[in-house]
Amino acid sequence: MKKTKIHTNGIELMVHQYSTTGTPILFLHFISGNAWVWNGVIPAFTSGYRVYAIDMRGHGESDQPDFGYEIEAFAMDLLGVLDELRLESVHLVGSSLGCYVAAVFAAIYPSRVRSISLSDGAMQNHSGPDGKFTTTREEHVQMLKQSDLLFPSASAYVQYEQQRRKVWNSIVEKAVLQGWVPSLRTVGDGLLSPTTTNDTYTQIMASLYDLQLEPLYANIQCPVLFMPAAKHRFFEWKNQFIQRIISDLPFPSRSVIIPDTEHIIVFEHYEAMSQVILTFLEQVDSNRLNS
Repeated sequence: MKKTKIHTNGIELMVHQYSTTGTPILFLHFISGNAWVWNGVIPAFTSGYRVYAIDMRGHGESDQPDFGYEIEAFAMDLLGVLDELRLESVHLVGSSLGCYVAAVFAAIYPSRVRSISLSDGAMQNHSGPDGKFTTTREEHVQMLKQSDLLFPSASAYVQYEQQRRKVWNSIVEKAVLQGWVPSLRTVGDGLLSPTTTNDTYTQIMASLYDLQLEPLYANIQCPVLFMPAAKHRFFEWKNQFIQRIISDLPFPSRSVIIPDTEHIIVFEHYEAMSQVILTFLEQVDSNRLNS
């Protein structure tokens, strides 16, 4: 795996490259994550695809500016990465926040995207009819504001992660030890804090609150794979949204429900998730060759 800092949109982003031949595919992590969260999924793609993952702005080893966390800014960052890497078009795979970035990017820059695969994200508006939240934007943002987490040592942070996660397997452990721990910030009195601050988190969530998905999907010209989490509390709303829009998306768009999945599918169901995406991409690429 090769890591490279790319300057784009006024900041530097860390780009991870895992293989060098094949159709390019790029993975976009969930909020407060980084490229390492894909460590269980990526090995399934390296033999057939040129694989990349990035630490998005405010995450991992990328810069964390004070402002600029609108989803459109993430999409502009991605455009800069593709231009720097000289990638004409790519498959995009997202988890949660990464799904919204992929959808916005595909809607704004349709010629640069071959397909998007969405792991439980960009399937329900945060506000408006059938939205996730009934609070006003101001109330929503105020509820999110908290102090940053502080830890006396890296081991204390790892213990915190072990205690708060429903699943602790080798994939989660690798993401924590090789992804989150090295990017911990040192703050006053030698304490450690996660690289993604609460202020960054709040700005991202405020941007998601404003985002309306229907106009995005009306502009998306590539096939879309939806993978809604089967056990998520908003599953029925997400499933209804998918069924309303999927018939207007290009073939072979589809929705696949992996049994027993919760929101962060990449940790516990990475093998099933990888196979679903690979099957979808094979049909996407076959359809492109035959069209």
